[in-house]
Amino acid sequence: MKTSTRAIIVILLSLGVLAHAQNAAPSLDGALQPPPKPNEEMVKWIETVDAQWQATFAKEVTAPFDAEKAKVAQQYSAGIEANLARVTAVGNLDLTVQWRDERDRFASAKDVPVVDDASAPAELKQLRATWRTQMERIEKDRAERMKSVQSRYDQVLAQAQTALTQRQRIEDALMVKSKRDEVAARWLTAPTASVSTVSVVSAPASAPATSDAAKDPMAMLIGTWRLTNPENGWSGTRTFKIDGTFTTEKANGIGKWEVVGDRVSVAYADGTKDQILLPLDPNGTNWMISRGRTINAVKESSAAATSPGPRGVVSPAKATPAASSTANVAALKALFTGSRWQWFDGAELKGKPYWVEFYRNGAMYSQWGEAYHWEIVSPSTIKITGGNSGKAEWFLLVDMTKKEARPDPNLNRTGARSIRYEKSVSSSPPKGIKF
Repeated sequence: MKTSTRAIIVILLSLGVLAHAQNAAPSLDGALQPPPKPNEEMVKWIETVDAQWQATFAKEVTAPFDAEKAKVAQQYSAGIEANLARVTAVGNLDLTVQWRDERDRFASAKDVPVVDDASAPAELKQLRATWRTQMERIEKDRAERMKSVQSRYDQVLAQAQTALTQRQRIEDALMVKSKRDEVAARWLTAPTASVSTVSVVSAPASAPATSDAAKDPMAMLIGTWRLTNPENGWSGTRTFKIDGTFTTEKANGIGKWEVVGDRVSVAYADGTKDQILLPLDPNGTNWMISRGRTINAVKESSAAATSPGPRGVVSPAKATPAASSTANVAALKALFTGSRWQWFDGAELKGKPYWVEFYRNGAMYSQWGEAYHWEIVSPSTIKITGGNSGKAEWFLLVDMTKKEARPDPNLNRTGARSIRYEKSVSSSPPKGIKF
């Protein structure tokens, strides 16, 4: 897909992109005009080029990765079956149950845990170590392929951006730049699916928090906390793990956690939920639980946030939620800046949609003529406020893969709204509209 600057200019000229009229401005009497209509030919060109490169990405990156991972998964499943048959044949009930559970877990998760439980059989630890080594290899190959495709795609967009800028088509050039940022954020910062870790070893208790951990609530949360409920005298430990799960002392089941905006959403195995308000203090803080209770918490260990290196030396895991969250926020910002979305009055993307457009610096404008403000409040949630009343407030949980967003069940308190990505537009807010 090598494209010269001259060829790109010819294509843009043929589409009428370089002859696009200026944006609309307020009339002489000061009345606001409708928001400027995006250059439809420019949008069409971007969508056409993007579709071509998405197909290239699927062929050169996704397909080889999926094929290699399927082979590794087949080998892993075969290893499980062989070991299950072996321990069953000798009548070892405990090992039979462990291998059976691993078979069922892998059939659902299609991956291995970030860390191995100390009680796992040696053969299972070795099988998982082989999986991690193989996955690290194919992840590295995927990253190299991804970088290659992105670089070639970016070259095409960069040449178009230069040509448009030289002809003073600034809004169209900004539209192309926004697309470049979106692609780079989505392809170059994609988190890997596997982490090379083995079994957990002990870490020094009450390790002082680093400055980075203090700034990142995910890094701060990971580890073991001593909880005390002053109302009933209960005290126990809760361990938050790097994979988004947690376990509680003397309690059955595995819960899930997620940082959402200014709180940690905690979902228990029985389906009930709590929300812990941020910030966290490892030396002792009162966790304000959403059900009106206050629990005292002191961090005892950060062992769950680390993985052992050679000869039992504890070292940071290769991929952390902090790194993933930074990448997700960048991708989310690139996706929304300079984009039009369909807007549905409800939670399920049904009915006749309106449109809303998201611009840089948090500006948002709607088809019904109201201006709003948008911001990213977590790696997967955006917040929309404003409107003519100034009281509108929606929290939308974004599915980056589907380019859809629905009400965040933990944060949204007003009427349900949902949105679906439609197309790229200028990242500049309409002139003459007060945000």
